Amino acid sequence: MPVPVAVRDICRLDPWVSSQAGKNSDKRREARRGHMYVSMPIPQDVGLVAVDDVVATGGTMSELFRVCGKNWVAGACIARSRR
Repeated sequence: MPVPVAVRDICRLDPWVSSQAGKNSDKRREARRGHMYVSMPIPQDVGLVAVDDVVATGGTMSELFRVCGKNWVAGACIARSRR
């Protein structure tokens, strides 16, 4: 059965937040915490898939899960850091 899909850019990062480059794990998470917001209403009956280019510490994904609430289905990334 086909599943309808729509691509939307629904989350934003505060424009004054600095780059993650060169920061350790704790600083990366701290830099994202409380600095993302939803830019449009999300219907409660919709599942979401977040796509991020790189997941190093999970700080960005964690913040996305927080701001999008109970709508989440999955998170995906293009690459991750080696550990």
